[in-house]
Amino acid sequence: MNRSTRTLAFWLSLVFLSGVAVGGLGYHLFRTRSAEASARRHLSPEEWRARYVETMRSRLHLTPDQVARLNQILDETREKFQTLEEETIKPRKSEIIKAQREAIMAMLTEEQRADYEKLRRERAQRRKKVREGGKKPHPPRRGWR
Repeated sequence: MNRSTRTLAFWLSLVFLSGVAVGGLGYHLFRTRSAEASARRHLSPEEWRARYVETMRSRLHLTPDQVARLNQILDETREKFQTLEEETIKPRKSEIIKAQREAIMAMLTEEQRADYEKLRRERAQRRKKVREGGKKPHPPRRGWR
């Protein structure tokens, strides 16, 4: 092998190995961040609020009076959202769910309708049991109520 062929082979090998190293590093970083993201749990509303108030207090150097006013503002906002939910969203949501049930019932045979009603009762009992136990139910799957 002459010198120019060896030099070319050396540089090609170096480029190839650099690509392998960068690819391995990129994969490691992606995998680590993905695992961290999936391991994060969602905060409850109470946890979110406590974290938000603490961040506002420490970063903006709020006085105790300002913290009290911030909590009052957050309480008022929560009440407004609850009122909005009760007056607007829940009734509309109920209409949509009722229409969904009627459409499902219309496509089913008599035998399937009986099974569907049984399925709905079982799901309602599970939700009731979970609520009474104090645990949050898992989010419903789309299309099932």
